[in-house]
Amino acid sequence: MFLSTRKARWQMITPLRKVLDRVMLTWLVGHHRLYESNMRIEIQYKSWATVSATSTSGQIGLRGLTNADFSNRIAPWSATAAGTLNTSNIALNNLVGGGPAANTQLTWTPLCFNPTALVTNLQVDNTTVNFSWTAPAFLTVGFVNYMWEVRSSGLPGSGAAGLFASGSTALTNDSVTGLLPGIPYTFYVKSSCHAWTRNINGTLTPLCSTPVFPYIETFEGVAAPAIPNCTTVVATTGALMRTRDAASGTLFPPGTPVGPYGGFANKNLITGSAAAADTYFFSRLISLTAGTTYRVSYKYGGSREAASNSQRLRVSTSLTADAAGVAAGTLLADHQNIKTTPNTFTFHFVAAATGSFYLGFRGTAAFLNGYLQIDDISLNTPTCAPPTGLTSGSITYNSAVVSWTASASAPSAGYEYIISTSATPPISTSAIAGANLGTVTTFTGLLASTTYRVWVRSNCGGEYSAWSTLTSFLTLPPPPAPCTPAPTSTDGQGITNVTFGSINITTGSEPGFFGNYTAFSTNIAQTQNVPIAITYRTGFTYNTRIWIDWNNDGVFDNNIGSAELVASGVSLSANPTTLNLNFIVPVSVPGVANTAGPHRMRIGGADINDLSGTGANQGPCYAAGPFGTFEDYTVFVTAPPPPLTLSSSSTSFCNGGTSPLVTLNFDAHSGVPALRYDNFVWNPATGVSGTPTGGYTFSPTNPGINVFTLTATQAFAPFYSNTVTYTVTVNDVPSPIVFTPTTLTVCENIPQALTSTGGIVSGAVIFEENFNSSDIFTRVQNLIPPGVVPYGPWTAFNNSTGGTVTGGFLGVPGADWTLRTSPHLVPNRSFIVTSNDASQFIMSNSDLQGSGGTTNTELVTPAFSLVGYTNISLSFWQRYLDLGGTAEVQITDDSDAVINNGEVWTTVISYDSSRGLDSAFINEIIDLSTYAAGYALTTGGSNVRIKFKYINAPFAWYWCVDNIKITGTAPANLTWAPTTGLFLDAGNQSLYWNGRACRLR
Repeated sequence: MFLSTRKARWQMITPLRKVLDRVMLTWLVGHHRLYESNMRIEIQYKSWATVSATSTSGQIGLRGLTNADFSNRIAPWSATAAGTLNTSNIALNNLVGGGPAANTQLTWTPLCFNPTALVTNLQVDNTTVNFSWTAPAFLTVGFVNYMWEVRSSGLPGSGAAGLFASGSTALTNDSVTGLLPGIPYTFYVKSSCHAWTRNINGTLTPLCSTPVFPYIETFEGVAAPAIPNCTTVVATTGALMRTRDAASGTLFPPGTPVGPYGGFANKNLITGSAAAADTYFFSRLISLTAGTTYRVSYKYGGSREAASNSQRLRVSTSLTADAAGVAAGTLLADHQNIKTTPNTFTFHFVAAATGSFYLGFRGTAAFLNGYLQIDDISLNTPTCAPPTGLTSGSITYNSAVVSWTASASAPSAGYEYIISTSATPPISTSAIAGANLGTVTTFTGLLASTTYRVWVRSNCGGEYSAWSTLTSFLTLPPPPAPCTPAPTSTDGQGITNVTFGSINITTGSEPGFFGNYTAFSTNIAQTQNVPIAITYRTGFTYNTRIWIDWNNDGVFDNNIGSAELVASGVSLSANPTTLNLNFIVPVSVPGVANTAGPHRMRIGGADINDLSGTGANQGPCYAAGPFGTFEDYTVFVTAPPPPLTLSSSSTSFCNGGTSPLVTLNFDAHSGVPALRYDNFVWNPATGVSGTPTGGYTFSPTNPGINVFTLTATQAFAPFYSNTVTYTVTVNDVPSPIVFTPTTLTVCENIPQALTSTGGIVSGAVIFEENFNSSDIFTRVQNLIPPGVVPYGPWTAFNNSTGGTVTGGFLGVPGADWTLRTSPHLVPNRSFIVTSNDASQFIMSNSDLQGSGGTTNTELVTPAFSLVGYTNISLSFWQRYLDLGGTAEVQITDDSDAVINNGEVWTTVISYDSSRGLDSAFINEIIDLSTYAAGYALTTGGSNVRIKFKYINAPFAWYWCVDNIKITGTAPANLTWAPTTGLFLDAGNQSLYWNGRACRLR
């Protein structure tokens, strides 16, 4: 019984007496002994005898659980040896005395015992396994501890291939974590005194059906073209998605080039072929909780084979890993017309339900449209929070103001918003209506008597929060429509700019010589003086009047003394000329107890008519007469805004300096709500740092005058706002002038050499354009109206095709490069674009070209010289809203001064993704020194031009550029004074005079 429990078996040659083949063998076993101190077994024989002369053989020894586990003996009896096989035996032969001598003793001492009963327990996280075993009842002297391995392949002890984890312990249990679902793992355990060939083992496979959170998939853990374990691929059309290993010679799909493809340097997922495709990839199950915000990120790209190629990727949550699950799931992102690669998209969403969901990626494309690639998928905890507390106010029939409480994430790129008449919430890739850095925005161009819904999200540097909860408002009914002025003609272009409040609108001569710009609204405050500047390009004096419909009855009262006639004057005949008028905003007027709220304002000008008439087709309704121009705007009257002042208004310093601390008046940032502002935005935002409570410092580096405008706004209706400016003049610092030698002793009539260096100015302006003048470029396009003379010196090309290429020189342009004034309401959209200095900027709008169009436009600078300059850089501010196409900056040294006449243009930078924001242009700085050095050695560098080239944009968005500046290190121009006794040669023949040499005669 005792021996049996240790799986040992006595092997006896025969019983005490047995007949084998008619041979009788007889022997006596003297003693069996078991030593419990070391489990040694002893057998001692007495004498033996046989009645037969025939030899036989038998086995003597011990055997374990298997035939491979044995300890037996082989002859001769006089000196037995260890057996080599389980069948090794020993002979009994009476003829030669082949039996054991009397009192022969055989001893076996076991070296090691293994544990038994291995048990594995998968934990609830589906990645951790606790495993245990039963220790042997007796541990031999050679035992140290237990050793274990967990393997997905390979035999125990065979090395790293297939080895997941290993360890050793003196206990009878251990654990391992990080096991992947769906993979069978084998657990091996042995005593340290055994070889790995003697072990106990068991197999366990973590479940794929157990949901996880967070989820990360990099596709690195599989051999291409296999997909990761527990993920699923489905195709309703075309081939299944598969993995592609850029580092391997075996690539999928076949025919793609060896090495990194589409910018994906690591292993990634790719569509299976270039055939027409509707194909899906599903993550493993992910656990989501209703109302919880999650962060999703992935890399994607496609369509790099040809400009006409297009891929589409949609990302959804799905209850099942199939097309039906995606159709019934929640759409999170929809990337249409993918034209670039690779792109990283990161956004947040709020789970609509609690449960286990797949993250489904659906790729679709037409035949031979390239490949879609996906990589680095993750779903985890949020890092970018949305704003809260959305509220609306200052509502008119066509405008409203919305504010929100700043996000706790303090998003570096501000906020993006969507306004819609639909109650359907947006998804992460929905087209935004606009963006800004502050927490207040004004929507204009709205429909009357219409319910609008607004959502806002944070932009944490290209990572988007979930959309906020919405706010909604109902616009007012439209006021009675006023008369429409209809002059029969105008001089020149009529009114070309109107500036007052936040409105700064540059226009041309409108159809019918009347422009309805009521979509543009500005606040004006009761009891406050409102200055207004009206610019004419007529060449004649124009009688000018301004009316405001205080009672909103659709009639502008033009009678003398009427409160609705707020200002009048006469412009000069200069071309252009600006007429400056002003008026005081009344608190009340006859019939109107309080003027607060929205009103229509009309500005009218006429040459031969003084606009004082009150009859039909007269005054504000001027019609059927010549030489007139009219424009309408919207004003929103508020009570006077709280004061907003700075401790100083200007400073100046050398480049690299910083202004003194500039503080706001206390009430503006810390007073009671009626006096306090909640939102402060500097424009431009670069070059200024600080807080409203602590004060601001200014450190711009652009040489010259830098004007910073602070707009302060209250976050509740009626959203009082005020502005104040601070001016910084930055002076360039020349390098020190150095004399060699520093001191000089001169003997009479003995010339001595004296040299000077230095005085070099870094950052000297070579070329600059702020686009704030009216006429800055020559247009070269397909349809220049007859008789229109191009003007310049800039040159704008329009080589677009399809859609509305151009609307004509004075009409609505297509994608033409066009001057726009901040704030610019993008036609047919709710986007409002404001340049970095809140002034005019240049814009090519692919969206205006319309469906079916492809934009190809060029904007070329005048020629300028880089001769003698070093350390040359190009600076410009831009807003590029990408939806396909490319924005490129190019350079050439144009020797023949004829643009696009065979010169070589070199691309210095290109943009295939959005840059800047509609309300926060981004400053780009590009080093041009290498190009300048090349031109100096070849063409000379005296006729350099820069080109802004917007190409292959298929009904895309727009590119806006402003404040272009090219700077360099300027050569020094040193002069000596006094000039007496100075020569340019040792022979005293070339007299130095006023910086030049004069030859003595």
